[in-house]
Amino acid sequence: MTIPEPPWPPPTAFGYPPLPPPPPALPLPPVTNTWFKIFLEEKIYSKQNDFKKLNLDQNFIKLKSLIERILKVKQLSFEPKYISNFIVGDLTLENILTNGNSFKLIDFDNDNKPGIIELDLGKLFQSYLTKYEWWDKDSLAQYQEKELNLIIRFFANILKEPNDKIIEKGKFYCAVHLIRMVPYQAQKNILRAKRAVKCADELLSDLSN
Repeated sequence: MTIPEPPWPPPTAFGYPPLPPPPPALPLPPVTNTWFKIFLEEKIYSKQNDFKKLNLDQNFIKLKSLIERILKVKQLSFEPKYISNFIVGDLTLENILTNGNSFKLIDFDNDNKPGIIELDLGKLFQSYLTKYEWWDKDSLAQYQEKELNLIIRFFANILKEPNDKIIEKGKFYCAVHLIRMVPYQAQKNILRAKRAVKCADELLSDLSN
């Protein structure tokens, strides 16, 4: 689960048009530290009993320890900047439909509530770094680096942050999504749940180094 090192060529080098300018700034409230703590408690730390029922409690302890170690050093790097009035909530590749000329987003998963843009970034990284849509296939997708390059640049424009910080955020929130999905994946197949744990472990271990 590696990302090519910068500098990256511009989108035009691959035949894509230049990236559009970022949308105008909206009067959105900044995210507070309290919001971030509540988010982690509700979405991550509350999963401990679910992991225990799956005999993955030791895995949970390690994942939680990695998150706490990362945030102790880099909490400000991963705290979201703003609440957005428009996020998909489940922006994986399987929820982007296209006919080659236009695209449509489906399966909105934010309960029609404002959320943080980083969650959509994490979902796209989930598709590209873990090949999530191909977990039940005999082979893995071979996505092109230029596509990931465009995603990084797009979110860098929106969040006004450098590419390397977008990559770190993408990995962190991807790991968050993977931990959240473990109980759900276990209902389908325990191997999928264990794969989510393994991928989250790899991402968080990479960030903690």
